[in-house]
Amino acid sequence: MKYLIYELSGKYKDIVLENSKILSEMISINKLFCFQSFRLFVEKAINDKNVELILLIVNKSFNCIEYAALNEISAMIHKLKANNIEVHLYSESYNVATLILASDCDRSFIHPCGYVYYSSLYKTNYFFKDILEKVGIVFNVYSYGQYKNEYSSLHKVQSSSHKKMEIENYVRGINEKVLSKLCSKNTNINPDIIQDFSRSRFVTSLKAVNCGLIDVRKDLDDVISMITARGYVIKKYKQPKSKCFINFRDQIKLIFLSGLISNLGNSKLPFGVNTCNCSEVISQIRKASNNRRVKAVIFRIDSKGGDVCIASKVYKEILKLRKKKPVVVSLGNYCTSAAYWVASAGTVIFSNDTTIFGSIGTTMLFPDVSELIKKMKIGVETHSINPWDGNFFLTGIDRGTEYAINQYLKEVYEEFIGCVLHVRKLDLKNIKHLFEGQIIPVSLAKSNGLIDCIGNLEECISFTKEKYNLNKAIISYENKKKNTWLYKKILSLIH
Repeated sequence: MKYLIYELSGKYKDIVLENSKILSEMISINKLFCFQSFRLFVEKAINDKNVELILLIVNKSFNCIEYAALNEISAMIHKLKANNIEVHLYSESYNVATLILASDCDRSFIHPCGYVYYSSLYKTNYFFKDILEKVGIVFNVYSYGQYKNEYSSLHKVQSSSHKKMEIENYVRGINEKVLSKLCSKNTNINPDIIQDFSRSRFVTSLKAVNCGLIDVRKDLDDVISMITARGYVIKKYKQPKSKCFINFRDQIKLIFLSGLISNLGNSKLPFGVNTCNCSEVISQIRKASNNRRVKAVIFRIDSKGGDVCIASKVYKEILKLRKKKPVVVSLGNYCTSAAYWVASAGTVIFSNDTTIFGSIGTTMLFPDVSELIKKMKIGVETHSINPWDGNFFLTGIDRGTEYAINQYLKEVYEEFIGCVLHVRKLDLKNIKHLFEGQIIPVSLAKSNGLIDCIGNLEECISFTKEKYNLNKAIISYENKKKNTWLYKKILSLIH
């Protein structure tokens, strides 16, 4: 009998591309937790008939604050258990995310000197209007959709009452799910005790074990000794390397669109905003279209939106692909704004029940730094035959230009809505109220035909195999690796 150890550390990402720019690695000091790597680990453990136990070690750097992402990891734990593999979890200290995962495992362990930091899952918004105005920067925001402009933190000092209500309802729903899940592991747990924990925040390991939140207090060495005493032998897990060979088996291609929709490459913008290289995404779509062995495509989206021109291009590529083979879309933590434009092209759309969905509308932001220029005493002189010519951010935007921008946003909005209505076969009269830029609950989106099914990525894969008779097909995905000697040397110096 053998057992495997897998460490969960870093910030959650659906997939971590190896050819990301060195700059993004410099910005992100912590490692990333790649869900796709974990999914491959689970598949390998299930296929190895000698493996009967998995020990998950949760590192303090593990950062997964989105409930939809936790659902994906939980689904993998349940898959291991369904294949008669015991799953144990160890962490020196726990937070709510770790407690949620522990509730899915057979046994959970905490270090005797550890603690539980219990705080309900929450959303934090930051507003920069005041600080930007102090230095002389003002953002002009134009949008189409009644609630669309509420989601910019650059031109507001606080959320509107409508947005506050949306966020509070979402957070309340998530925390009700968390409470229900924690109580489901041990029916003796009193929900009032957990509410007390949320008020005190810090809970000792002894108290957490006594009330049934965690099973055993042991350090890692004692946990491993306990496992080996049962006759288990550790088996080293090696991350599978990408190999260049022709695969003659039928495939279900897994394509990821994760981050801001753009053509900036897989990099990181200020404020921790990740971007997605959609040129690479389009290239993968075309390869899948031309590959005879690819029988279906699962398009995984975790994005807040981005460039509408690029989103429209990806949308059209998916429609072309859809004529040849089925395209099933799986939504992750986010699918808002232009990301839904892309998603709507799918044959079937799956969404997590806690996916942040909607914000259907158009918006543009223009900085005005004219006051900053004056404060810095920089002279600006523009020569043109037209008095309104010049840089917007230096001169401000005149009324004529504002009118043109609003007309443009209206045209893009109508194109966006038209594409959704056409491909989803919906009537605008019935759902026009959902296209005002607000966040839409997933259950409401499903009942109005904006999505088809509620489920995680694993359920999406199972549906695709069963629906299209692809039970023997393998799941394939691309992860190009371009690590030069210099790249590795720089990373070694950083870490």
